[in-house]
Amino acid sequence: MRLKTLTAADIETLRPSLTALLADTVANGASIGFYPPVGGADADRYWREVEQGIRDGKRVVIAAFDQRGVLLGSGQIALESRDNGLHRAEVQKVMVALLARRQGVGRALMMALEQSAREAGRTLLVLDTREGD
Repeated sequence: MRLKTLTAADIETLRPSLTALLADTVANGASIGFYPPVGGADADRYWREVEQGIRDGKRVVIAAFDQRGVLLGSGQIALESRDNGLHRAEVQKVMVALLARRQGVGRALMMALEQSAREAGRTLLVLDTREGD
């Protein structure tokens, strides 16, 4: 597995794969803020917002790929920009493709997100999840 911090240009290039990952994750029960089925205009609009967040320096996206370059999963941190929250980031939208689950992808993404937060000077990470996820 290879992890990569995505640029805004990467989001543009990978949008079809990222959209498929989002649809797969939601269709298989993930509670990440979308109702199934997700795709089309909703997914495209979402990834454009993520792309802009990267450009604005407010978001970090890390993706996991297999040895062939197939997208296995992704996760994000939203960097708080208010003066009283510059120590804080929120983990968001950690997604692992159904066929890649239970193989350490989620753990690797979380470790990389934690490291990215540290590198951004964040000492507090917030994560909202549900039992069993």
